[in-house]
Amino acid sequence: MQILEALFIRIFNFVKILLKFFKLNKVIYCFVYSKPFINEFISSLKYDGIENRKKNDKYSLTSLMIKQCHVLEKGLAMPNTRAGFGEVIVVKLFNNLNLFLSKYKIDEMSFMCFNVLKTYCKYNENLGHNIDLITKTLTDLEIKYNITKSGNSDYGYRLINRDYIIKLQNSNFAEFVTSRHSVRNFVAKPVSPEVINEAIKISLAAPSACNRQSWHVHHYNGKTCSDLLKIQNGNRGFGHLISTILVVSSDRRSYSGSNELNLPYVDGGLFAMTLIYSLHYLGLGTCCLNLCLNCNDRKKFIKTANIKKNETLIMMIAVGYMPEKFKITDSRKKVFSDIITHH
Repeated sequence: MQILEALFIRIFNFVKILLKFFKLNKVIYCFVYSKPFINEFISSLKYDGIENRKKNDKYSLTSLMIKQCHVLEKGLAMPNTRAGFGEVIVVKLFNNLNLFLSKYKIDEMSFMCFNVLKTYCKYNENLGHNIDLITKTLTDLEIKYNITKSGNSDYGYRLINRDYIIKLQNSNFAEFVTSRHSVRNFVAKPVSPEVINEAIKISLAAPSACNRQSWHVHHYNGKTCSDLLKIQNGNRGFGHLISTILVVSSDRRSYSGSNELNLPYVDGGLFAMTLIYSLHYLGLGTCCLNLCLNCNDRKKFIKTANIKKNETLIMMIAVGYMPEKFKITDSRKKVFSDIITHH
């Protein structure tokens, strides 16, 4: 990989010299502008998501297990969880957890994955769904690696009261932030444009690079909302309960030069998080829906949403009023020491 990276750099510099020699300034500009893309491509080849490569690295393997575990958490937290859902993911998570425990000691995240599998088994047993083979495999895993900590019924999902969340809306900041959860169950009560506008006005306080405020919010209801949810395809099991979505974008015209290629996502992300907290403050439930679409789906989404081509898609947010009681995922967080380096 280092040889490939060095080759890319040499070729890039050689072509740059040739273009300069022939005074092709516009071509030089385009070529220089492409350098960050090349760097990102090389970085992606070295570090990103090929699953076979992930299994040779503890951090990457952990990330893969967390992702698979969250699929099960979301399934357990659905309004109407289907018996036997996600069996393909269960097998993959078993295999990766077994691989992890064969190479490393059990930690907080692998323990979480183990207990979510236990909750999955218990939930299906209560529904009368036969998962004897899965249960046996889990028991064998527990004995093989001497997993002695007791399980917790809260792993995977838990029931929550709307009044509890509403109560904490005017609490201190720590309680306010930790009281916000992704909601995948909404009541059939429309969210008025006035409430959406109020949340956006609050969110205008979000920071941005050089105060450029490139963000834009698109608000959808009705058929367009349903059509966009179908293209997004990450809302199975609760998409039919969503009647309002917001799409956050950033206007690329606010930025210049190859050094600012990532700024639309930084500014847009800061605004989106502020908007989510503003909606939470106003008593609304939200669920973040990513817009990591392939090229064809991205074009279809932009056309259906009537979004201008100069706008970069940041994310979609499902918005609605929460029922009196509903399930949420009980997604555990990494230990504090894993995410801080004091230099």
